[in-house]
Amino acid sequence: MGAASGLATALEECLQDYAGGLQLHKEAQAMSRQLDRIGGETGEGINTLMTTGNIATAHMRMDNYDASLAIFLDVLPKVKSKLGDDDPLAVAFTNNLATVYSCLGNNSAARILREEALARRRRALGNDDVLTMKAVASLGNVVFDIGDYYTAFALLEEASASYKRVLGPD
Repeated sequence: MGAASGLATALEECLQDYAGGLQLHKEAQAMSRQLDRIGGETGEGINTLMTTGNIATAHMRMDNYDASLAIFLDVLPKVKSKLGDDDPLAVAFTNNLATVYSCLGNNSAARILREEALARRRRALGNDDVLTMKAVASLGNVVFDIGDYYTAFALLEEASASYKRVLGPD
């Protein structure tokens, strides 16, 4: 399963073969279902949920936002239920769902999810973690797209200052 997922991601990111990547993600999902059943999972186990999220991301990369949205709306509550709201996978899927909403032009929904993800990153990782800084910048970008320029500027300035403080000025 891990090899199929890794190969699927390589096809997508290196070769931009999104259709090939999607097919491999689906094969990985089938293997994940088998692993979850062998492990005694009833319903969808975390392996299946993770590969299902990979399928949603593949759809997003192919600009098939409606399919991606439907999958993330289905899988995110299940991941949160199994792993908790602050789990890195739950936060990553929250961010991906926010991206889908942004791509569909629903920046209000994207903002809510970006705020939620940022709160979780701050709580779980603190302000000086790179993932928290990225979450601040992502929220700043969606707020800018909404037209709340003062808030966007403050968030993007915060992200920039944090990057410089933690990573250095270069």
